Amino acid sequence: MKDEELFLKLFTEDAAPSDRVRFINENISAGQEPVAEADICYYNMGRIIACYTLARKYGNQEMEERADALLDDKFENVSYEMPFCLDNGLFGLGCGLIYLLRNRMVEGDEDEILSCIDDMAFRKILHFAEDEDIDRQGWLRYFRLRITGHCAENRVTYRLALRQYTLYFLDCILRHVRKGGVLDKQTVGEVEALHQIGICPETTFDILSLSALQSNRKVSFVIPVRVDSPERA
Repeated sequence: MKDEELFLKLFTEDAAPSDRVRFINENISAGQEPVAEADICYYNMGRIIACYTLARKYGNQEMEERADALLDDKFENVSYEMPFCLDNGLFGLGCGLIYLLRNRMVEGDEDEILSCIDDMAFRKILHFAEDEDIDRQGWLRYFRLRITGHCAENRVTYRLALRQYTLYFLDCILRHVRKGGVLDKQTVGEVEALHQIGICPETTFDILSLSALQSNRKVSFVIPVRVDSPERA
């Protein structure tokens, strides 16, 4: 199978993420959403999504079993020691799982499956150091995906908690920007997405406004010089 040969070539550590995204999206079946680069930032989640995509396209049972085994192995090793980021971190794993669940490549209750990642994120967010280097895009994307998914009636309180932690994290970002911190365009894009769906619009508006000002700011240096002679003039 030509696609499987290309899969083996692309899904190596050295392959460009954009090439992996293009490969998956060129092989999606009807009803499957296009994958985004953030969904496969966790390297092995890219392999897993690609395996399920090819298995669905060709009805390949062996490929599906390979994906099942990879997924079981990765999910069993989830721990608080993993980095809280998209790039081969906890949020990369979480976003990949959300993609699999919402595209019905695997079955299960999203809240139950992701509860361990949620709990670890809730604990971590309350212990940020003021100057800690964090993956703001990863935090915002994961929270945005979680709070915009289907919510069962018995999970309303749980989803409210997710929204509250999202608001808390937005407040952290606002403080960062007010102190002169600069946000990358991916993080700004996530803030814009939250603003569009009405999640704490006052805070997101302030973040976006300050970020726009900072990106357009020009700095001038004024050096006062006393002109007290023709030579100095």
